[in-house]
Amino acid sequence: MSSHLAYVVGAGCMSLGQLNLARDYALEGLERDPKHLALMLLAADIRLRSNDPAGAESLLRRALEERTNDPVVQLDLAIVLREQGRGPDADRMLRVLAARGGHVAIADRARRMLDDDVMVPDSL
Repeated sequence: MSSHLAYVVGAGCMSLGQLNLARDYALEGLERDPKHLALMLLAADIRLRSNDPAGAESLLRRALEERTNDPVVQLDLAIVLREQGRGPDADRMLRVLAARGGHVAIADRARRMLDDDVMVPDSL
């Protein structure tokens, strides 16, 4: 199975609430293509939904090594850090995202999270 297909099927399983099956597809895809960003984000989301924020953080930090300035990865990591009670670390990342403004939707989301002191949404 290609890494793209593993992502599509894994995301579909996650949307149906089948987290174990989604995790299996994401991990299979990452075995084939360990730098596949969408699969890393999917696997991190699955880990967070499975009450494994430390596992989600690990995957997001790995993704951040591959894509240092990726605003989606940075926002997801900030959400996971807040979930772990590490608000100051998350807020530093959110302030950078809010100031950067290159990706308008993400900058707006970061500003809202800072302004409203929003904790964690239901999903990444």
